[in-house]
Amino acid sequence: MKFLSFAAVLFALALFAQEPPPGWKFHGEGTGGVTEDGHLYVEANRQQQETDWLSPALNLIPGALYRLDFDLLVSEGAEGNVTPGLVNYSVDTKRLSDTWQHESLTLPAPREPDRMRIRLGAWKLGGRAEFKDWRLRRALPIFLDCGNGIALGDGERIDRNTYTFTQSFQTDGPARTRLLPQLDNIRYNTSRFCLEKPDACVTYAISVPGRRKCTAPRWNST
Repeated sequence: MKFLSFAAVLFALALFAQEPPPGWKFHGEGTGGVTEDGHLYVEANRQQQETDWLSPALNLIPGALYRLDFDLLVSEGAEGNVTPGLVNYSVDTKRLSDTWQHESLTLPAPREPDRMRIRLGAWKLGGRAEFKDWRLRRALPIFLDCGNGIALGDGERIDRNTYTFTQSFQTDGPARTRLLPQLDNIRYNTSRFCLEKPDACVTYAISVPGRRKCTAPRWNST
């Protein structure tokens, strides 16, 4: 099992009465602003795609993990996805509620300095989303020591002579796993492969210290 250890708050949102925080810029097809209570909001219909607030560039460690905590509220009856995160990665938040709820995401920092920005936004959101009380912290992964040089992370399991890995998209770190490549040119919300040809496939070669691989099943995803 993988746990996360957190350092001090690196960046936090202060309240600015009806004015965006310094350096924050609105980007996208919908509208955005600041509520009377000082919360950033975005508003869009189901035909409008990216609708985001972007923070000023941050001094992050390229490729390092960070945890973003925030509170989220959407208008009653809103549909679509809220997409908070860093510019290179975000997570589709589909647990939409018209009461405040806390969200927590763990994401890797981009490698390009200009993309080291926090994004608070939505994708084809039929309604309004508000954000408040968010914090960005450095996160450290902790792996389970199984002895014999074997350390397992989230979703990894060894049962006798069988190793299995299952990626869960319901945890607070669905956009990052050590089994997926951390490519420099990622422009989507998860580190995934986009295979254009019907017969295209990706092969992973996974080594476990002290174990010899005998067989490996092939798994297809459409």
